[in-house]
Parts: sequence; structure tokens; C-alpha cells
Amino acid sequence: MMVNGKYHYICIVPQEWNLYARDDLELYIFKSLRDYFTKNGKINGSVTTIGEITTKTENWNLKLWLKKVSDRKTYPDSESYFWMLLDWRPCPDEILVDMPHLTSVAPS
Repeated sequence: MMVNGKYHYICIVPQEWNLYARDDLELYIFKSLRDYFTKNGKINGSVTTIGEITTKTENWNLKLWLKKVSDRKTYPDSESYFWMLLDWRPCPDEILVDMPHLTSVAPS
């Protein structure tokens, strides 16, 4: 999907990740997908782990679904996942966010 001249993916990600700052989460997911794409020439099948949750990327209804590896459903339900827009950067710009630096926005 093109928005403001940039290419974006609609991603469906685990609700457990909703406690992280959105900017940090987007950058970490982007880096994970981009690294896999660089090595394999595709995004499907990439594995991303944040906290205790590991996902494997699949296509679902023209969207990227970062499906929990333990999930046996054939569709993402709204109680287990949320949608976010991921900006796909064409240039291999420096991404400084790494998983240990994800900022939690959960109440203390």
C-alpha cells in the first residue's frame, strides 16, 4: 500500500507486543523482516521473537501476519492480535533499535 509516496505493509502482530512503544516496535519488526528479506529474497517465513513471543510471518488477506508459532488458527482474531502500519524503507538506513532496548509502555 502506498501512503504519502512511501510503501507500507499492514501488519498483524501479537497483542502481547502492544505494551512496547510503537516506534520501537515498528523499527524492530522492520529490521527483522528486512534482514530476512536480504538473506532469503522474501518476507514470508521470517521469525521474530520479542519477549516470550515468537512469530513466523505469513500472508493473510493481503496483510503480513506475524503469527505466533503456537497459534493453530487459520486467521488472526482481534483478541490475540492488533494491526499496525509498517513503513518499508527502501534504503538500508541504520536501525539503532535492538530488542533489549524496546521501551515498554506498560503501567509500572
